[in-house]
Amino acid sequence: MNFKKIIIVTFVLSANPNIASGALDNFKTPLHTSAEHGFLKNVKKLVDAGADATAAEGHGMTAIDLAEQHGHVVVFEYLKNAASSKEQTRENLHCCLRESIVNSEELSVVENLMKEVAKNEAHMIVNMTPNGSNTLLFK
Repeated sequence: MNFKKIIIVTFVLSANPNIASGALDNFKTPLHTSAEHGFLKNVKKLVDAGADATAAEGHGMTAIDLAEQHGHVVVFEYLKNAASSKEQTRENLHCCLRESIVNSEELSVVENLMKEVAKNEAHMIVNMTPNGSNTLLFK
């Protein structure tokens, strides 16, 4: 299988980089496969396109786990840092939203902040409970 061609087709078609394969391949995403084989260039492109390094395949392994398991240290470190950075960004946006909801009379402030959130991230950020706090739905 030519993974480079898969990556190119994914980008040309603007496909979702998080779509998993079927059961025969344990529901792996292109990122799982690239991490498992140590294809750093592909991993970087997929992460830049929004691939989720923390998504689990059929056996519960993330792309981070697969890179570590197969000894691809550079890929492992890259994915670990990318996942950490993404989580920090989510937490920062959650805090901004919380402050806006609590301190602002203007709904437009909250609406503008929400425009910064990708549609597939909004539910995650709204439902976060950093440090055991309530979700934004209960504020």
